[in-house]
Amino acid sequence: MEAKEYAAYGALLIGAFVLAWVAMDGAGVLSQPAGSPAVGQDGKLLATEPNARYFAQEAQTVGSECGNLNDPQNLQHLSHHPSQFQACYKAVDPAKFKAAVGKDVSEFIAQGGSSEQDSMAGHHG
Repeated sequence: MEAKEYAAYGALLIGAFVLAWVAMDGAGVLSQPAGSPAVGQDGKLLATEPNARYFAQEAQTVGSECGNLNDPQNLQHLSHHPSQFQACYKAVDPAKFKAAVGKDVSEFIAQGGSSEQDSMAGHHG
């Protein structure tokens, strides 16, 4: 191989790495640390795909689909999926749910969650 060929392969390899980095960063893989879910400026949990993956992993660690029912961010995550976590809402401490989500859990169940909180209804994470 000549120097030009090495340079061409090197440039292709660098381009592939840059493309992979841009794709991962655009998907949020690089922008969110594994140990902390993303929250908005108001301190409330964002309904994002990386957060859904984070809480799915947490639920597996705890051994329950509901995850840690004492974690306010987990309760906010559960509130983003009203049709998926009905059993969890019935098991949660009402005071903790209200502190995390801002609604009474019994009202939340009766209303089926709000459309604002169900912004990721198509996602099952």
